[in-house]
Amino acid sequence: MKKDNCSNMQNSSIDAFWSALFFIGIGAVLLFKNLEILILPSYVYTWKMLLISFGVYNILLRNWMFGLTMAAIGTFFILPEALNIPKLEFGKIWPAIFILIGLGIFFKMIFPKKKVLIDFKRDSTIDITEENYMETTVIFSGAEKQISSYDFKGGKVTAIFGGAEIDLTNCYLSKENNVINIVAVCGGLTLVVPHEWNVRSELVTIMGGFEDKAAPKDKNAYIDPAAEIVLKGTLVMGGVEIKRG
Repeated sequence: MKKDNCSNMQNSSIDAFWSALFFIGIGAVLLFKNLEILILPSYVYTWKMLLISFGVYNILLRNWMFGLTMAAIGTFFILPEALNIPKLEFGKIWPAIFILIGLGIFFKMIFPKKKVLIDFKRDSTIDITEENYMETTVIFSGAEKQISSYDFKGGKVTAIFGGAEIDLTNCYLSKENNVINIVAVCGGLTLVVPHEWNVRSELVTIMGGFEDKAAPKDKNAYIDPAAEIVLKGTLVMGGVEIKRG
């Protein structure tokens, strides 16, 4: 059992390393572009190279099919500019799709992606607090909180390669605009809300997901029109789940 845990921790550390390297590299390239320090060919600073980088990043994380597809799309658009050749016609090179599928299957067989189950709550304890405005940040870690408030006004939650579960069932919403600002990058957030709350999402998702299990299936279920909380923010390869307590 200890051996499996060590293996999981090692795999997760490797994935975290490549993830950090990817974001640092992308940030550096975009910064150089904004500062007009173009030490590399101009096509490196385009969305085409971003696709290739994202594809390579996923290949390093052993997401073979998705990574190869992204890299291939970026290569298709960048090759003519990089090699100064006529634009490629998709009608002529479409059989390469079968090559990509074959390569994906081949690499998946040779280098199978190990399932890594990371329990973000493993080293965390339940934090019970009384606060009207919450601020929670988890980076490569986990958090579990229970909040009590008679005048809850929302808050901020940041989850970067981490997970958080926040229980708001002992909270009463303020009469003001109640907003929770969320930033999730390769991370997740679970919100447990009272039965009568109305949850409205204005989240922007980029390869992320939002699931509202709090929406009552019973048409006769009581929802307090004054008890509305709004979720704002951005999910990048991250997720938010709403539950009712």
